[in-house]
Amino acid sequence: MTIRELCRFFLCVFFIQSSLSQAATYVVSSALDSSTTGTLRWAITSANVNPGPDLITFNLTPPYVISPTNALPKISDHNTHVDGGNNPPRVILDGSMAGSNVCLWVEAVTNVVIERIVIRNFADRAIYLQNGTDSAVRGCHIYANLRGIEAGGQRIVIGGGEAG
Repeated sequence: MTIRELCRFFLCVFFIQSSLSQAATYVVSSALDSSTTGTLRWAITSANVNPGPDLITFNLTPPYVISPTNALPKISDHNTHVDGGNNPPRVILDGSMAGSNVCLWVEAVTNVVIERIVIRNFADRAIYLQNGTDSAVRGCHIYANLRGIEAGGQRIVIGGGEAG
């Protein structure tokens, strides 16, 4: 990555961080695998249909485990931030019942940040960044999946944020 590309990426990340105060916020408060209000499926779908910055946060009671039974919706809106909120991460996306699906699929968009989430037991990729730009995965624990992170596109940062 050139200095120019690195500067552009950090400006984009700064834009995402500074725009979060204006972001639509979707709080995942239920570990159920449904499309009802408060679930992860609902939050991703809501963020996708809402233009502008979106923030998906979690307010779950222990054990903090969400176990999808099939594919979650693809993240298809620019400027979406999925934040597990704790370091080390407590929110766990467990794919042991999800079949052969990707956990979080980011579909050809820019400025997406996924951070502080545990992703385990998916029979495909934990995270797939498909042809996006200026996005980041940081502070996540990713293990026991068929594949970890696959990133296509430009100026994608993987790592940082203190978690393993």
